Amino acid sequence: MKKTKKILSFILAILMILSIIPITASAATYSGSCGDNATWIYDSSTYTLTISGTGDMYDYKSNNHPWETYKNKIKSVVVNDDITKIGAYAFYRTGKVESIILPVSISELGEKAFYGCESLTSIVLPDKITLIDEWTFAYCENLTSITIPKKVTTIGDYAFSDCYNLVSVTIPDSVTTIGDSAFASCESLKSVIISKGVSSIGVNAFSNCYSITSITVDKDNQHYSNDEHGVLFNKDKTTLVRYPIGNNKAKYTIPDSVTVIGNSAFSSCSNLTNITMPDSVIKIEDEAFISCSNLTDFKISNSVTTIGEWAFTSCKSLTSIDIPDSVIAIDTSVFRYCYNLTTVTIGKGITTIPSCTFEMCDSLTGVIIPDSVVLIDTSAFYDCYNLKNVYYTGTKEQWEQISIAGSSNQPLLNATVHYNYCMHMYSLVVTEPTCTEEGYTTYTCECGDSYIDTYFSFLSN
Repeated sequence: MKKTKKILSFILAILMILSIIPITASAATYSGSCGDNATWIYDSSTYTLTISGTGDMYDYKSNNHPWETYKNKIKSVVVNDDITKIGAYAFYRTGKVESIILPVSISELGEKAFYGCESLTSIVLPDKITLIDEWTFAYCENLTSITIPKKVTTIGDYAFSDCYNLVSVTIPDSVTTIGDSAFASCESLKSVIISKGVSSIGVNAFSNCYSITSITVDKDNQHYSNDEHGVLFNKDKTTLVRYPIGNNKAKYTIPDSVTVIGNSAFSSCSNLTNITMPDSVIKIEDEAFISCSNLTDFKISNSVTTIGEWAFTSCKSLTSIDIPDSVIAIDTSVFRYCYNLTTVTIGKGITTIPSCTFEMCDSLTGVIIPDSVVLIDTSAFYDCYNLKNVYYTGTKEQWEQISIAGSSNQPLLNATVHYNYCMHMYSLVVTEPTCTEEGYTTYTCECGDSYIDTYFSFLSN
């Protein structure tokens, strides 16, 4: 028993001694190769990743770079002199990195090199860089400003997309190409100046940039221009490229010079309630008016021939729409999710009602369909559960010849079909007044229906 007590006393003494002796441990470092002549070292005490050596770094794919294990701990990155390229995906989703220092020797940034560096607020890009590659800075959510080097010619697709806090960006004259969605969803970006060298601006380059109030084009640019409202056009204003989402005006009249409403030109312009379209417009491209959620007053002009997919999707305040006879083709999902659309007239130029055209238009009660239609595709009227009446300009026999895609169009199949409906298109003949007879106007439809309206009289009382 005494022996046991002695052992316990000895152990307690050792523990007491250990408790008063300061314990120090050296910080761990980890290292390896990241290029033919490049190495890396991670210091866990400072949370710093350092790249050294010469030449290019290797390109990687998402999560296979050698510091993957430590990427959620790295707070700073230092690239030493003589490294010439940052490899693709090099710092992909290194979410806690706050500081990245690049040497003047860097001439190339790989695809998605800094994608998802959420804590990065600023970075100085070396002057030798000529390309900002695809997705390079996408989802750098706290990046507030950046200066594009003066030798850059291309800003790639999605290069700065979803940089939510990016307030300003300087685009030098050297830039000729701004890629698809290059600045998409840069929600804090307030203004854009298109330099004189830009010759190509991709689809959705500035979509969902809710703070942009105007887009200004250098007067010497040979390919683009802007109007007094800060709306972006091609040089001769025949294509409307982008309406600035942050513009707070409720009404806008498209200039008479415009023939094409460009892809996503008015997307998400929720301030607009009224858009006037001139008869010069012949084409409405994909997603042109998508998510114009407060648009209530809109008329498709009688010159339009084609309407692209998703063109009016989620225009939740539209209550009626007339597709004029001039339109010969509409693409899929054109009026999808137009929840308040109650009546629709489809012009007689249409032969196919494509898939999902009126999907989820759950307020739709009536639709006029011309006898030119031969196909109503999958889900064209899916979940239009209030559709009660179809006004068809042809006979019952013609209606039965239409190919209607099955159960996904059940609301259409359950509706009451009114055959031989006439969409009266009146031509007029004016009979001038005489000294003894009143003048009048005769309106006659091709179906034979007509009526007379008094025009003018020289007769005195």
